[in-house]
Amino acid sequence: MARDFNIEMKLLLKLTALAEAATGVALLMVPALVSRLLLGAEVSGAAIPIARATGIALTALGVGCWPGPVLAGMSTYSVLVTLYLAYL
Repeated sequence: MARDFNIEMKLLLKLTALAEAATGVALLMVPALVSRLLLGAEVSGAAIPIARATGIALTALGVGCWPGPVLAGMSTYSVLVTLYLAYL
């Protein structure tokens, strides 16, 4: 019984990590569309870079929630947000 629960929790953790990472990648690629779908509002101007930085954070959260070293998620966020801010 306990083993089945553990397997179910690992599966749930993987599914939520995938959902977070997918939402983050979508925010990076098309922030206006994702914002319209999630919030029902148009975004423009300074909200676009903020949405992309949020996408980076969600992607890193998905990597961090994936079973394995948590340092991978922290490193993913640090590297990606540094590269994005340097690009701006």
